[in-house]
Amino acid sequence: MHCSSSALSIPETLPVAFYDSDAPDEGCIICDGTVVYHPRNPEDNPLYGIVSGHLETFLARQRERECPVPPFVERELRGFLDCGVLSNDFLRVH
Repeated sequence: MHCSSSALSIPETLPVAFYDSDAPDEGCIICDGTVVYHPRNPEDNPLYGIVSGHLETFLARQRERECPVPPFVERELRGFLDCGVLSNDFLRVH
């Protein structure tokens, strides 16, 4: 698989490597392509909106029904809401 920089449409230029088993030396082919970084914004994800909008109600109703959600499930759902949100101390530098 050979590539050309016109096939990649990304603003930052970084070397991009592809393995090509059809290449004569069966090695790695380096293409000068560009790579675009699209920051992940979990709050724009529809699933994030559903979980964040209904989590507390869901947990409360399950407790009322005397069928509480297992603690590991609640931890995972809360962890999902914190994952990738920069305002939640995503990275600390000392």
